[in-house]
Amino acid sequence: MTQNHLPINLYDSPAVAPNYRKDQPNVKVATVKAGIVLKGMVSGKCSVDLHFTTEDGIEAVAMLSGELIKGLAAAISGAEQR
Repeated sequence: MTQNHLPINLYDSPAVAPNYRKDQPNVKVATVKAGIVLKGMVSGKCSVDLHFTTEDGIEAVAMLSGELIKGLAAAISGAEQR
């Protein structure tokens, strides 16, 4: 099922934001590369690939829709104007 919306929570400081790393090992990302893929989504819209490499050489990729990035950018802009 496709999700057509993104609930966004706004936290006033890191102290009140969720700590997702409580029980996780400390992974240090050495490099991040971004690629914009034209027509990367089934809809024909852009996607954004984020390629992470850790200091240990472990690689991971996250693919995000361009619409998700635009929505986050708008939310950040609005939050910074508060």
